[in-house]
Amino acid sequence: MSSYDLVQKVLTDPRFSRAAVNRPEAPVMRPIIPDSRSLLKKDGAEHARLRRVAARAFTAAGSNSLRPHITRTAQALLDDMVETGSPAELSEAFTQPLAMSVICHVMGVPYEDRHYIAAQFDRLLGLFPNAGEEITTTRWELDAYMRHLIEGKRTTPGRDALTALIRAHDAGELTAQELADLGWSLLFTGYPSQWISMTNAVLRLLRHPDQLDLLRSRPDLLPAAVEETLRINPFSVAGILLRIALEDIELGGVTIGAGEAVVAASISANRDEQVFTDADTFDIRRTHNPHVAFGKGPHFCLAARLSRIEMAVALETILHRLPGLALACDAHDITVRDDMVLYAPRAVPVTW
Repeated sequence: MSSYDLVQKVLTDPRFSRAAVNRPEAPVMRPIIPDSRSLLKKDGAEHARLRRVAARAFTAAGSNSLRPHITRTAQALLDDMVETGSPAELSEAFTQPLAMSVICHVMGVPYEDRHYIAAQFDRLLGLFPNAGEEITTTRWELDAYMRHLIEGKRTTPGRDALTALIRAHDAGELTAQELADLGWSLLFTGYPSQWISMTNAVLRLLRHPDQLDLLRSRPDLLPAAVEETLRINPFSVAGILLRIALEDIELGGVTIGAGEAVVAASISANRDEQVFTDADTFDIRRTHNPHVAFGKGPHFCLAARLSRIEMAVALETILHRLPGLALACDAHDITVRDDMVLYAPRAVPVTW
């Protein structure tokens, strides 16, 4: 069990390095991003420089202005669900296309490419033999895809994140390779984690009908419900981002040797009884909720604000449009996918 304080220390102490995972001798868990160019594999000034540019895609004003688009998209998807008829699979019918539509809109990426993008990200996150080779191939295919989009965007610029990144490149803030890397990395940031978070949030409420009824009667609890689902739902089957100790560091009475790797287990921190009262209880009335679902410190999730808005709109819309929403199977029959590193239900059949 990793305590809240220990996880925060790992996330914020610069002696635990993300960039050091690029060293040839560094421990390896899984090559999700198999080279050193990713924003997630930078530290210090270089990380801060790239993050400042990337953050322009997820400003507070920009995220707030997306609410009408998110609402319209959610309503249209639910209309399609109702027209098709009950039951439906929640991810396929609602959360996956909603997350994809939003991030494509933000980035200025054609929604028509959604199936290609989703398939590529499934390959990046997959657990299967020869995953390293597959991930490397996927990485280069995404790089080529993003360069193609960039060329098209130069001809027809828009009011989107990719256009903003191109302007940053033209102003000398990014190299051509950094432009392509940030483009597909931000696309990645906004899709798989978001659809899984929204799916798990709805599923958590359906598995706790008392909390679902409470939210229906107290819509003012929606922001707290979003935070509580973020806190209590695991994001990955294990930590997926290693950090390397740059020197010997004492951590919880144990010495982490220089060059050794640690994982900051956010799900463990988010259930620390010293921080969260009745930590294993799902309670949307929780008022003290300083969870670390989005991380902490320099690598705090750039899309956290957008993610919260998207989750709030998704929950609000589906509960209003489908007041009789319920699982179409026994809750115990819902299993977690064992073919990817993120904690995603294999299927969530719902009825209404």
